[in-house]
Amino acid sequence: LGAQPLNAIGTKVLRHWKKRLEKDLGPTSIRLVWATLSSVLQAAVEDRRLGRNPCRSSTVGPPAATPGRVEAWSPGRVLAVRKALPDRYRLLLVIGAGLGLRQGEALGLALEDIDFAKEVVHVRRQVKMVRAKLCFALPKGRKVRDVPLPSSVARAIRQQIGRAHV
Repeated sequence: LGAQPLNAIGTKVLRHWKKRLEKDLGPTSIRLVWATLSSVLQAAVEDRRLGRNPCRSSTVGPPAATPGRVEAWSPGRVLAVRKALPDRYRLLLVIGAGLGLRQGEALGLALEDIDFAKEVVHVRRQVKMVRAKLCFALPKGRKVRDVPLPSSVARAIRQQIGRAHV
């Protein structure tokens, strides 16, 4: 939206902006960007800088959520992404792919959730966005669960712990 003044952002501007986003982003990413913009514009409404939030218009909105199953990445793709990531983020990818966790669940893990002796990870929380703020919440569907801990993931976690204590 560039340098648009707040009062210039209306449904027409949002329609054009959405079309530009659709060239580069998928529906899920657009929905996230839309929600963030809506939060910003809602704050402007509450601060009396805007009369209404155009993101809440009945004539323009984010794309519908895409139904269907999510497909896991192939091992080759996981390895390629891991290689491209900076060292400090690689463990997050190993945890997500190796344990089958959602992003928020992987971000919500704490060291005490990992039971190396019993080879299990306790998924007790996730990090999620609530009104533009990050917070902890129960996992999706409020389903706390235990996930088997593969030896390769345990090894990667132990290596990271070792590096952190050097």
